[in-house]
Amino acid sequence: MITSVSDLYSNALTALRRLQENSALVIGFFGDPHLAYIGW
Repeated sequence: MITSVSDLYSNALTALRRLQENSALVIGFFGDPHLAYIGW
C-alpha cells in the first residue's frame, strides 16, 4: 500500500528495475500473437 509520495517513487523504481532485469518477460508479453491489440 502506498502511503506517501516517496513510497510511490520507491515502489515505481523497484518495479522498473525488476522489468529491466527481466526484459525477456516484457519481450515475451508483447510478442504474443494472441493479444487483442495486434492487427488493429
